[in-house]
Amino acid sequence: MRKIIIEVQGGLVQKVYTNVDNGPIEVYVIDWDNINAGQTEEVAEEMTVTLLHIEEFQSKIKAANKEIQKNKEE
Repeated sequence: MRKIIIEVQGGLVQKVYTNVDNGPIEVYVIDWDNINAGQTEEVAEEMTVTLLHIEEFQSKIKAANKEIQKNKEE
């Protein structure tokens, strides 16, 4: 199954990852907050997609879940 991780930080998409390379993937970011605030440049920005080995992919998910667990404990 193709999976995609979209990392967001500071309200901005930072990286897009996938675990399967079986065809082209196009990912576009539409930031309605910026558009509604008067953005004048192109509406949609194409993001580069990075192919990760399944171990790296799972590691990113595990790291995020670990931080979420810390937040629950605080």
